[in-house]
Amino acid sequence: MSAIVMLIFAHKIKQQRMIFKGKPMKTKQFLKPFETIFFLLLFTTIIFVGCNKDDDPEDQEPTTVLDKDYTGELSVSYINTMPPWSSSTTMNVQIEKTQGNITITAGTLTYAGDSIDVSTKIERSGQWNLTPLGELKANGNTFDVEVNAQAIVQNDVQKTYTKDFDGNWVLEAEDSFDNPPNSNLVFIFNDATSVGSVVTETTDSTSVTWTLTLTPQALLN
Repeated sequence: MSAIVMLIFAHKIKQQRMIFKGKPMKTKQFLKPFETIFFLLLFTTIIFVGCNKDDDPEDQEPTTVLDKDYTGELSVSYINTMPPWSSSTTMNVQIEKTQGNITITAGTLTYAGDSIDVSTKIERSGQWNLTPLGELKANGNTFDVEVNAQAIVQNDVQKTYTKDFDGNWVLEAEDSFDNPPNSNLVFIFNDATSVGSVVTETTDSTSVTWTLTLTPQALLN
């Protein structure tokens, strides 16, 4: 745009020179080129300001990732068979529509169980500290909710006792467990907003089930 204005300006000056060539210049004639320069500069300034205003990010509406804000819960259930226990905890989830940012509250899952027969007793207890991080990822025409639960195992200890000849329990072994559960989880957004999206991991003696449920914020108001 500036180049075009400069070309117009140069053309006007050339025209004025052709008009004045070989003629005495009067005051009004002398001022005409400066009037032209003034109006060209004014025109350029108006165009420049207008373009800058159009390009100002603050004047543009932000791109919306989702149609609504969402709120919900991330729950985890931990089942063990030996010794037996069934424990669970729930964390709050919020997803804002503009950028799709996800906020999940921290949580603690505490578990304990024992198994006793005639001559042996097993006791185990511990907890998971959870500080989940979530991210909304496009997947075709829908989204996945990727969560890193960041589970840290604390004070997970199993004690094994046997009976002595007097029938008293005597500690025979004490074992610590520090292997965290799988924390990298992928939930299906559409499932989470309807029946709930579930991720399950099982072994011979354990089952860990994560469930994400989401509800549009507008429906809660």
